[in-house]
Amino acid sequence: MSWEDIDVHTLMLGDPVRTETFRRAIEAVVRPGMRVLDFGSGTGVLAFFAHLAGAATVFAVDSSPFIKAARAVAKKNGFDIEFIKTSGDDFELPTKVDLIVSECLGHYLFTDRMLPALFRARDRYLEVDGQIIPQSVELKASLVIDAPIDRNIQFYDTPHYGIDFSALRPLACGRRRKHVLTNKLVSPHASMGTVDLRNDTKETQSTRGQLQLNQDRVVYGIGAWFDAYLTPGVMLETGPTAPRTCWEQNYFPFEKPTNVTAGLVQLGIDHIPMRGGVAWRWWAEWAHGRLDGDDLINLHVT
Repeated sequence: MSWEDIDVHTLMLGDPVRTETFRRAIEAVVRPGMRVLDFGSGTGVLAFFAHLAGAATVFAVDSSPFIKAARAVAKKNGFDIEFIKTSGDDFELPTKVDLIVSECLGHYLFTDRMLPALFRARDRYLEVDGQIIPQSVELKASLVIDAPIDRNIQFYDTPHYGIDFSALRPLACGRRRKHVLTNKLVSPHASMGTVDLRNDTKETQSTRGQLQLNQDRVVYGIGAWFDAYLTPGVMLETGPTAPRTCWEQNYFPFEKPTNVTAGLVQLGIDHIPMRGGVAWRWWAEWAHGRLDGDDLINLHVT
C-alpha cells in the first residue's frame, strides 16, 4: 500500500463509518482556542475537522509527498492549516498542543508502523493535560470455521496448464489477508489485549488471548480485528458484527483445515517490524494440538 496512491485515500475517505466516527470524536473534544496536531495527516481530513470545530491552530504532519495534495484541498476550502512534511517524528512545532489526532490504525492496528513515532510525538508535544484521539485500541480474534472464498489460495488446489503448482500453496497461505468474516467465526471471541495510546511507551509485538470452544470444529485460520476507543462515548468498531469498514477483518490462514477439539484454545498473533512493513506469525494451541502460520517464508523467496 502506498500513501501516494489516490485510490488508497479514496478508499478511506469513502468509508463513512471510519470518517464520520472520527469527526464525531473530534467535534466532541475540540474547543475554541485549542491547538491541534494531526499526526500522519494524509488527505488532511482530520485536520480539517479540527479546524471546522473551532481549533485556533492546526498542524498537519505527514511523511508522504501526498501532503502537497492535502495542502491544495485546504487552499481550495479556505482552511488555515499549517502543513509540515516530515520523516517519522522528525519535525518541529513552535508550541505544544492540546490535542493530537491520528488515524494510526493499520490492519490489526500494526501494519502502518505508526505507533512508535506517534508515542514520541505525544511525549514531546502534548500538553500534560492534553488529549489524544484514539485513546486506546482493543485487539480481538477468533477461530475461522468456514473458509472465506480466497482465490489466491484456491488457485493452487488444482493443476493449471497441465502442471501441479500445489508446492506453492504454503506461500499463498502464509499471508495476512483482508476479508469479511461475518458468520465464519467461533463466538465468543478472544480479547488479545489493549494498546493505550495515552500512556504506552512501547509498541507491543505479541498479542495473546484465549477462548472456549464448546464443540470440536474444523478450523481454517484466525480472524482478527480491533475496536478503537476514540473519546468517551465514541468508538470505532471493525469487527464482523459491526458495520463494514475499509479495514474489514484480518484472515490469518493455516495451511490445512484441522479439527480442533473442544476446550480452551490459546491464540497468538505476533508482528515483526521489517523495512517497508511488518511480518506476521500466528498460532492456535489446545490440549491435543497446535497450528502455526507465518509469512516469513515469503520474505526469503527470490
